[in-house]
Amino acid sequence: MRLFYIFILLLVSITAHAQQLTIAGTVQDTTPSSGLKNAVILAVRLKDSTLVNYTRSNAQGLYKMTLPLDTYQIVVTHSNFGDQEYYVFGSTQNHEFDFGKVKLPNKSVALKEVKIYAYKDPVYYNGDTLVYIADSFKVKPNAVIEDLLKKLPGIQVAKDGSIKAQGKAIDKVLIDGDEFFGADPTIATKNLNANTLETVQVYDKKNEDANADAGKETIKVMDLKLKDSAKKGYFGKVSAASDAQKFYEGSVLLNKFKNKQKISLMGLGTNTPKGGFGWGDMNKFGINTNTFEANDGNEYNMYGGNGVTNNGIPRTLKTGLFYNEKYSPKSALIANYSYNEALLKTGEEVNTQYFLTDTNYVSKITSVNTQLSKQHVVNMKYTQKLDSLTELEIKPNVSYNLSQGNGDNNTEFLTTTNKLNRNTLVNNTSNSSGYNVGTSVRIKHNFMKANREFRAKYTIGIAENEGKSILQSSNTNYKDTTTTVSDVINQQKSNNSASTSHSGMLWYVEPLNKKNKLEFKLEDTYTLSTQNRTTLNSVNGEYTQLNALLTNNFETKRLVNKASVLYKFDTKKHRIHVGSAVRNVTVNSTNLISNATINQSINNVLPVAEYSYVISDNAELWSGYSTSSDQPNVTQLQPVFDNSNPNSVTIGNPNLKPNYAHNFNLGMSKYSVLSGNAFGFESNYSIVNNDFTSYIMYDSTGRATTQTVNVNGNNTANLSTWSEFALYKKIWKISPNLNCNYYKNNNFINTNKNTTAQLTINPDVKLQYELEDKITAWIFANYTYNMPIASITTTNNTPYYTQNYGGGMQLTLPKKFRIDSDVDYYINSKRTNGYNISYVIWNASINKRFLKNENLILSFNANDILNQNVSVKRTVTNNNITDTKTNIIARYFLLGVTWKFNSQKTKDDDNGHGM
Repeated sequence: MRLFYIFILLLVSITAHAQQLTIAGTVQDTTPSSGLKNAVILAVRLKDSTLVNYTRSNAQGLYKMTLPLDTYQIVVTHSNFGDQEYYVFGSTQNHEFDFGKVKLPNKSVALKEVKIYAYKDPVYYNGDTLVYIADSFKVKPNAVIEDLLKKLPGIQVAKDGSIKAQGKAIDKVLIDGDEFFGADPTIATKNLNANTLETVQVYDKKNEDANADAGKETIKVMDLKLKDSAKKGYFGKVSAASDAQKFYEGSVLLNKFKNKQKISLMGLGTNTPKGGFGWGDMNKFGINTNTFEANDGNEYNMYGGNGVTNNGIPRTLKTGLFYNEKYSPKSALIANYSYNEALLKTGEEVNTQYFLTDTNYVSKITSVNTQLSKQHVVNMKYTQKLDSLTELEIKPNVSYNLSQGNGDNNTEFLTTTNKLNRNTLVNNTSNSSGYNVGTSVRIKHNFMKANREFRAKYTIGIAENEGKSILQSSNTNYKDTTTTVSDVINQQKSNNSASTSHSGMLWYVEPLNKKNKLEFKLEDTYTLSTQNRTTLNSVNGEYTQLNALLTNNFETKRLVNKASVLYKFDTKKHRIHVGSAVRNVTVNSTNLISNATINQSINNVLPVAEYSYVISDNAELWSGYSTSSDQPNVTQLQPVFDNSNPNSVTIGNPNLKPNYAHNFNLGMSKYSVLSGNAFGFESNYSIVNNDFTSYIMYDSTGRATTQTVNVNGNNTANLSTWSEFALYKKIWKISPNLNCNYYKNNNFINTNKNTTAQLTINPDVKLQYELEDKITAWIFANYTYNMPIASITTTNNTPYYTQNYGGGMQLTLPKKFRIDSDVDYYINSKRTNGYNISYVIWNASINKRFLKNENLILSFNANDILNQNVSVKRTVTNNNITDTKTNIIARYFLLGVTWKFNSQKTKDDDNGHGM
């Protein structure tokens, strides 16, 4: 057998190119802490048994040797110890070898182990799964998982922590196949060390949460696989930072592994933006949003607001417990509890220009809002293998939510000559509470015939929400020299909703042969929901007078039946999926006050087609066509006024029809192992028939009454490209990207059809320099061009721009010091006066490591050193342009400490920034 290995090595060596390879390592004796001096390292070329080179280890046991590119037997020998042998496959892709610590055995020990070093592709496809070998991408010793993800070709990580792979948004992030504190995946990516990862795997998965009425059939998953060494004992960190006056940050993360059991504890408290993750961020991962669909067509917010974001003054508290145990090869339990509390205080200035066919006017809004939200969530999953082919899964979940809000709004309506016509003062206070309980039971059965599968699933969901609010508002009208106060509102509102839903699914796969199979699916969902809105006017200081115009009580029954068939042709190179679904949606909604009914029965045919071509292990081309149809929800259908904003009143439309969308996509990605270059693109186009749009009527004072109606011709298109090119031995890297978006929307303004379109072009480029673990530096430029178009008037057809330039560095210094700094320069152009703001955000930090294992880190962080941080944005919709400025935390300084620990008592680095 040994001769066979040598023969194979000789064949490999014939194809090697004339290039240098490097051998390095440290020789140790039986005492792990001491190096072995004067050990001899021999390099013998296999093809002719020639001694090509040799060297000796120094006093610390270190050695390094340079050789022509070939295949070698490396022998480490010493007169007082036994020999150690290695076989090296040299290649143009694999020519640097570090054997690490080489421990020479006693002479009496017989050597039986032979280590062979060979090239392993850092990125490859395993079937439909894209696999990244984590150790193939060099990161700093203190890197967390998010730092590693930023280095993977084809992976983009945004500032908010959201992730894209080959231009497609990652819907779910898993740790070893399971959700890790499902409410917030950034807990894993921003806290766990990159050196704990074995591989990063990206694949498409059937969406178990998709139902007959909505939802994606497949989702894109990123599964972070841990090394076996990271699954033993315990590891974690505790960090705290403060300025001893106003701002603070603190967090704890503890992970404990014991046999098949894993327990994790998490806690976070902060009043800086670093701990703020709004529902929009988490929604991108598809794991848990702070909103839930009550199955009556309405979406309720668990927090009663948008959670904590980078706008406003936040305070965030999060804590949770994660438990995972495999009791036997047949049974496992995952359970987690989390508590989230968010307080957000915001102040905004909003300038909106309205364009009508016969006149224009401006509104200026100044608002102050406070929102407090609390949420308790429990999720569980129990799996049991009933036999070798059948598995049972039970997933119960429950959440309880509380929210309180208070907002003051002052709106001024002015003419284009800046003359004040009307002023509105509005105060809203609200309290709400609700719960959501659900359980799903799934049976999965695999047959003896390969790839034949059957699944059955039943889900029940119960939701209830109770809310009360007080609306107080008044208008002051200015005409000539007179001033009058009118439209005084003082109302108490209650909004109680409840729903119960039952859904069932049967799914069967019949393989025709190894390459062809058919999938059949039947889905049924029944939902009973109620929504009771009551409005009471104030009389003599008491809320006793019923306002019938703003009061209703609806009961809605919705039944969805869906049957689909999908043909799949799968080979190593080609994948073709073609199929269609037939769906019927029946909606019966009854006004329990007036006994008026809304009845709808809609039939849809929903075809789908996908094709992908695997060009190579590191290149793929894909395209697809799909259809979708959304039903109008009860809020859009029910004919009742909503005056929550007295300047913008909404009414229902019982004649709404469902929409129907055609969606097309085309994309490609490629990564070159040899050069380290990556590039790709993703394009999408959608056109919607019977789309939902707004019919807005403005009165003479600027009040708007809005109703949802159907319209044809709405469409959207986008193109995203990404690329990375390595330069000069991969020390330099340049990443040019381009994003283009276009949408066209039709609506109605005072009976006139208005077509609004906007083109956005966003090129950006980043140049990065990295020299081993000593320095990483980068510069970047980002430019966004926006061109809005509205047919009702040409006044707002003016382009506007946003520019962002900046750079940064991470510098490792002697004495265990490290400096981090980054600068962003923002330019906002062509906005309303007062909103053309340019500003510089400069952040910097310095940290030092202590203790034997460098696991205690002291840091000083300076945020927004120049004290210029602001939040400015512009939106163009329908017939208006809106510019918004929001208060935001500016300059602050923190002194922080972080302690990393693990059961191995070894060096366990972290970023040292307190959080």
